[in-house]
Amino acid sequence: MNHPYKKYETTELWHVISEAIEELVANQEVEEMTSREYIVGYFCAKLSHVEEDRA
Repeated sequence: MNHPYKKYETTELWHVISEAIEELVANQEVEEMTSREYIVGYFCAKLSHVEEDRA
């Protein structure tokens, strides 16, 4: 699936966030209303901007 966050897919950040969301969904603590790729990518982008601002 195409999404605007492709550049993050191979990062460690992507892996960690995806795993965390998977755990939350499995425990029924959150419900995914859009694609996992979009959710994970959104968080990666937001967190990457925080890191850039701190540099």
